[in-house]
Amino acid sequence: MNWYIIYTTPRSEKKVAERLDKAEFEYYLPLTKKIRQWSDRRKIVEEPLFNSYIFIKTDLHYKYDITHIDGVVKFVSFRNEPAIISDNEIELIKNTLAHDAENIEVEGFNYKKGEKIIVNNGPLIGYTGEVVNVNNIDKLIVRLEGINQALIVNIDKDYVEKTTKEKNYIKL
Repeated sequence: MNWYIIYTTPRSEKKVAERLDKAEFEYYLPLTKKIRQWSDRRKIVEEPLFNSYIFIKTDLHYKYDITHIDGVVKFVSFRNEPAIISDNEIELIKNTLAHDAENIEVEGFNYKKGEKIIVNNGPLIGYTGEVVNVNNIDKLIVRLEGINQALIVNIDKDYVEKTTKEKNYIKL
């Protein structure tokens, strides 16, 4: 069994997650906390980290059953094959959210190559990447190749050092 990505109808990720749970599928819907302002109040709400994406660990034998769950549009595919997310990438998302669920942003991934680094401290220890400047502030950008997205996380520059490794790829 592998982790795959399913694409949902807009703003239905939580409902689809409930339906997957009821059908006894193993899934992961990463949620982040955001402060929302209404005219009369402010409230902390949990929102999906990746709009319209849910990760599901399954055998492709169940693809038909999954795509017929209300709110599921399709499996995300690259080169006509369902995109596979590694266990390491799922753990990276979980660890990142566990340490700083309120200060994470998601951004499409289109950055220039730079100096290679390795994280030597903190929750992302052992991940390698490149140096990138985001809005004139250095932030850790964790690339998730399977969905062509990136997590943006604040990290201390002292937590990284130069390397030539390319495993567990991230960008800084």
